[in-house]
Amino acid sequence: MTFGSLLPLIMLVGVPIIIILYMMKPKGKRKVIPSLLLWKDAERNDESVKFARKLIKNILMFLEIAALLLLMFAAMSPKLKLGEATHESTAIVIDVSGSMQFKNQNGHTRFEDAIGDARDFIELASGEVSVLAVGEDVEILANSITDKSRLRRAISSITPTDVAGDITSARGILEGLEVKNIIVYTDTNGASKLEQMAADLEMDIRVYGEDSVNVGLTQMSMKKNAEGLYDISIGYQKTGSADAQFDISLYDADGTLLEVRTINTVSSPGNSVLMLGKPVKGAYARAEISGIRFSDEKLFDGLDRDNTAYSVNLAKTEYTAYLVGVGNTYYEKAYTAVTHDTVIKVTSDSEIPSSDKGGKVAIYDRADLVQENMNAFIQAYHPKEAEEVKGAIVTVKTGSLINDMSDFTFGAGNLSVLECPDWAVPLMVIDTGDGKEKVVAYYGDNAGVKQVVLGFDIRDSEYPLLAEFPIFIADSLSYLTDESIVRNEYMLAGEGLALSPSVSSGVKIDPFEGCGSYATDPGIGSIVKCSGLYKLTDKVKSDEKGSGKEVTEYFVVRYPVAEGDGTGIPQDITYATASSGGVRMSSLKRLALILALIILIIDYIIYLYRYAIRTSLNEKRGIFSIFGEMFGVMKTRGLTENVIRLVLIVLVLLAIIGPILPGIRRKTATIFVVDMSDSCMGSLEEEEKYLNDWIAKLPRGEKVAVVTFGRNATTEQFLTDEAAFTQIATNPDGTATNIEEAVKYALALLPDDRTGRIVVLTDGRETIGDINGTLDAVRDAGVELCGKLYEGRTANDVYVQSIDMPDKLATGDAYTIKVTVYSSFETNGVLKIWDGSKLLEEKDVKLIKGENTFIIDGVAGDKTLEQRTITVEATGDLIAENNSVVAAAVVEAPQTVLLISGMNEDSTGFEKLLNDINVDATMVSAINAPVSLVEMLQYKTIIIDNCYVTDLPGGFTKNISAYVKDY
Repeated sequence: MTFGSLLPLIMLVGVPIIIILYMMKPKGKRKVIPSLLLWKDAERNDESVKFARKLIKNILMFLEIAALLLLMFAAMSPKLKLGEATHESTAIVIDVSGSMQFKNQNGHTRFEDAIGDARDFIELASGEVSVLAVGEDVEILANSITDKSRLRRAISSITPTDVAGDITSARGILEGLEVKNIIVYTDTNGASKLEQMAADLEMDIRVYGEDSVNVGLTQMSMKKNAEGLYDISIGYQKTGSADAQFDISLYDADGTLLEVRTINTVSSPGNSVLMLGKPVKGAYARAEISGIRFSDEKLFDGLDRDNTAYSVNLAKTEYTAYLVGVGNTYYEKAYTAVTHDTVIKVTSDSEIPSSDKGGKVAIYDRADLVQENMNAFIQAYHPKEAEEVKGAIVTVKTGSLINDMSDFTFGAGNLSVLECPDWAVPLMVIDTGDGKEKVVAYYGDNAGVKQVVLGFDIRDSEYPLLAEFPIFIADSLSYLTDESIVRNEYMLAGEGLALSPSVSSGVKIDPFEGCGSYATDPGIGSIVKCSGLYKLTDKVKSDEKGSGKEVTEYFVVRYPVAEGDGTGIPQDITYATASSGGVRMSSLKRLALILALIILIIDYIIYLYRYAIRTSLNEKRGIFSIFGEMFGVMKTRGLTENVIRLVLIVLVLLAIIGPILPGIRRKTATIFVVDMSDSCMGSLEEEEKYLNDWIAKLPRGEKVAVVTFGRNATTEQFLTDEAAFTQIATNPDGTATNIEEAVKYALALLPDDRTGRIVVLTDGRETIGDINGTLDAVRDAGVELCGKLYEGRTANDVYVQSIDMPDKLATGDAYTIKVTVYSSFETNGVLKIWDGSKLLEEKDVKLIKGENTFIIDGVAGDKTLEQRTITVEATGDLIAENNSVVAAAVVEAPQTVLLISGMNEDSTGFEKLLNDINVDATMVSAINAPVSLVEMLQYKTIIIDNCYVTDLPGGFTKNISAYVKDY
């Protein structure tokens, strides 16, 4: 057993003091009495002064000594010794990813064991402690504090999640905290990613859990068939060395059991089962795993969170599109490319059938053709009072309508500046030159009727020539025809919730089924961290008065498949320490306080009772009479004695409860966040002068730190109370400006025991992220956020901002590369595409001020890595260091397939289909099928098309089972 402090032993002095107080003979009062009374009580008085008799008689003295000793014991913070106490600053990192919910043999989850050990460490530590929870993101729960009660609350507030986390994302924050010790509580999944980080930082990685087996559901989906019933697909996986047998039960929303299927993983550890033609009632179905039995009876299913899966009834409305006008080739081709169907052309919207089944949407070639009130895409809207612009660069504000792309621009002429209605959202804007934007297109829901309105004719623009145009048409049609609230009914834990743009601010999102006890309302646009079924309720407007009906929908958050793998032995990770959990110690101090409180209450009751019965003991009295006398003693015995005892009882009770007293922060910690992006480098001298002046003026004792940022954030100067600064030495990536990331980084550096202030020195040209995303965190932390704006650099700069290229390709695959070039001025340039040192293509481009997006087509070669270098050369560009970016994709060989055609079967169409999707297919007749296993193993897949066994060679039928086993 260890003690947090031995100083409370000084309270032992109180023991002899209590004894002396009880041994002291009280001074009597003079009173004239008959002498015979002295002889009557002489013997009794003689006995009363004996020391032993006094000790026996004074039970209150023993109770008070016992209470004193228990209070002293509690003040010493007794702990069962689990580890050595530390006096140095420490950062505790708790892994809250999904795999931490695996159960151990003791019935606890890895997360519960980690939290218990972290709590024990806090009880032993005497230095400053920071607490971080790392899952999908990094959450700072405590920063450099020593208050044990606050640290306990920080640890207790951590909840597990179902996300696939990565602890390495906390590296920048851990480096910025500048602590002596870093303790990471994780499992083999998390520790396996920390080898490089452990080599660079001194870390104590504690790994929880053992090599576990697990059975879980990976996905579930359902679709209505031609008979009106549902075909359901359920995926499952088994991880670990042992085989398993289990049941998959299917239920509908009413809880009706539809089917039970028994699965054995001997043949395959993972697969899908089909349950066809099921009469599903309600908006969703549920699948559950039960009756799990492993080939090794000692093993058990390690994870419960993936034993349930859900599927939502996707009742999408069929719709028909009508092109109103004399025709528009651009819309017709874009519609065909998106839907693989032909748009119906009409000259007037009165020709659109009112009884058309399903939904309908009108695409108006001109706004003056609009007569009916229906969901519509309207172009060439030119109100008489609108301002006319002959030509301008139009910026498309991607977001809720077009949510899979970044903002892009194009040139257009004959534009009308539109007044965006209250019910609409700006879609396209132009820059007026004075820093303001004017709307030229908008979209929204007007009393249940959706509209997308363009203040120009797309034939007067270069928009149809861009690769983004078909995407814009597809997203617009999806918005106009989709009546659902949720844009993605299926998502993984850790992804952001995407809702329809027409959703009101009053939408309710509630965890419905299968969500953990820690699941909360994720909110619009938030990351959903708990898997299960969620329910959304919103009121959809149906008339101009704003009334409407309540609509309910569901969406499914799936447990990440990777987090369902609990295999891995902690001892195999050489740079980590296997932890088996520890003894909980927090109850000893509380137990001592509770016992002391009980003794003090008993002491007070005996004290009152003794003086309440000072009258004749032979007198019979009821319990209420005794309580009445005790209450009278409280008023007459003495104010001081009663107050002391009551105050002592209240203080011990408060110590057990642990109330939070409001603290007074007397000093401030200021963090200066300095923009060192390329656009702000011209103001660097001014920023350094500002820093020197203000740091020198800061009051004595206040701490200050300096953070520099561009695309990323780094620590220039850690928090210090030394008022000294010379010049900036760090060099962050200046190819972009990410103020949001820089402010979050600075928030992590602020200690909890000081008032925080963040001062951002920037030109305000945020190219990545959104500073508004930090407002809630800044407000919750009580931090003052200030800013000082500088004019952007006068030097002209053009650079490649980003490249989007597929991660994986197959030889012969056609692909596209999306290149975003940022220019601080209008100019002409050349975009070059390189394969190593070989120039593949160059394009003459016109660059506008801001982001410019280009699409480059390519075909994957036969190399294992498809690498492309994109460079931009522009007239007037003064910074060449950022003009080149490299992108790469892994190239896999095309899949080799053998197509065996039956003797009377024509498989040429099948062969053509395989070749069209870049599959290397070889077709042979049944009689020419390979007979040896070596010949068969040359193919990844063998497809038999309507072939009888009797037509195949004997060697093929003999070796086919061995071929299947190998693959």
